[in-house]
This record gives sequence, structure tokens and C-alpha cells, in this order.
Amino acid sequence: MVALKRLSSVLLCMAALLSFTSCSELMDELFGGDDEPIQNNYSTALAGKWRVVSAGSIRSVSGEVESVESGTEVATSLEWIEFSDGKAHFHFSQPVDLEYWVLGGTHIPSTQITDYTCNCELDGRGFGNFVFGFKSNETGEGYVETYTEYVMGDSDYQIYNSARLCAYGRDEDYATTLILYVTTDECVDYGYVMERYDK
Repeated sequence: MVALKRLSSVLLCMAALLSFTSCSELMDELFGGDDEPIQNNYSTALAGKWRVVSAGSIRSVSGEVESVESGTEVATSLEWIEFSDGKAHFHFSQPVDLEYWVLGGTHIPSTQITDYTCNCELDGRGFGNFVFGFKSNETGEGYVETYTEYVMGDSDYQIYNSARLCAYGRDEDYATTLILYVTTDECVDYGYVMERYDK
């Protein structure tokens, strides 16, 4: 009788463990893990503030989360980006040079900024009138960060640069990891590995 009771207790424990495991697997199936790629709905999934973890050439391997390739890291003053209400706000840890590309060729001297906001359509045209990323340094042996604003005079016309990105998270409405590629013509395979600022 005692042996039967012990056997019953063991079976009940096993059943509880199996039930818990099945529940956990079911939750993963329904909501995905933190490394599940998000394919769309970026405006919702990426809403909020993202901090830069690293920057450099993005290593992409099938079935793995993208990362910065070892040995290609680039120093960047870009500290975080916040996506909200159709805007992207860039914050820098120290002043950086903002260059200007002016319609018609007029020259505007560069200025120094620690914050910058532009129109942003993550599910559409991308970043309005703003280019960010890296370019070759003076010796051509490395890269430095670069930022440019398009100045269209009195026109409201916007030149958009596509938002090339990969996002991973729990579901289509919440991302936890963001790989954001640069919008410069140079170093097109370079970008930033980012995570939620409040993580």
C-alpha cells in the first residue's frame, strides 16, 4: 500500500512537470522566443528607445541572430535612438559634426549636434532627409562616423533613405533586439546592434 502511494506521488510529480513543460512549449509556439525574427509591423514592434551595443560590419548567418563581426568594430558616438509618432530621435554621447547637402549646391558649414530628429517610416520609406553611418577616414585604412542632412530650401519635399533592419522579439508587436544598417552609400554592410534602453 505504501509503495502504491509512493508510486502515485511520483506519477503526479511527473505529470505536473510534463504539464509545465508542455505549457512552456505552447507559450513559445504562440509568442515566440526573444530570437524570433519579426517580418513586419516595425512601427509598433520597434516603438521606444534603443541603445547602441556595438557597431561594425554585420555578420549574417542563416538561422542565427545578426551580430557585429569580430575585428570590424567602429567607434560611434550614437548612444540611442527613439522611434515614436513617425519620428526618429538620435542622441549622441558627445557632439558630432552634421554635414549639409543643399539642393542647388549652396554651401552650408557643418554644425555640431548632440541630438537630431527626423521623419521616420519604419514600415515605409525610411528616414527623411537624414543620412547616418560611416565613411572612410582620411588615410583610407579605417572608418569614422558621418551624419548628413538634406536641405531642400523652402520645399517640404523629403528625400528618404530606406530603413534596412532586422528585428527579433517575442512577437510581431514587441522586439527586444534590433540590427539597424547604415544609410550611407559607403559601408553598406555596416550597422548597429541595439537593444531596448530599458532592458
